[in-house]
Amino acid sequence: MFKFMLRGVCAAGALYCTFEYGMCFTICSGDSMQSTIYPGDIVLNEYWSVFSRSIKKGDVVIFRSPEKPLENRCKRVTGVEGDIMPHTMQLDPEFRDIYYSRLVPRGHLFVEGDNMHASRDSRHYGPVPYGLVRGKVIAKIWPPSDIQQI
Repeated sequence: MFKFMLRGVCAAGALYCTFEYGMCFTICSGDSMQSTIYPGDIVLNEYWSVFSRSIKKGDVVIFRSPEKPLENRCKRVTGVEGDIMPHTMQLDPEFRDIYYSRLVPRGHLFVEGDNMHASRDSRHYGPVPYGLVRGKVIAKIWPPSDIQQI
């Protein structure tokens, strides 16, 4: 009986550590990542890439919104520290042909939604500090018909 209880405690401890320090599930909302991730999709994200600062261009990350810190966002990394990001003035049609660039500072990521017309991202609020990044998305696990590695 003692061995059975000990195994149960060890299994519970391993599960706790896995989901507290290793990975977690996130339910996505919003249209900004369509056609990769849709509202209601559940993704699995891991923390190690954040701790080791090994996030690279093309990765999809979960981060706290710089504008609404109680909300998480899901976007694709399009620039890492040191990159120069081209930018077009999109706020006023009169200035659509004006281009400028911005440098992604040290310790920051430039993130954009795959559905750029429905996304509020680094083009609006600037590069995201690494400290706001919660994890890197590694797989979409719901709905079952669309399970895939990201």
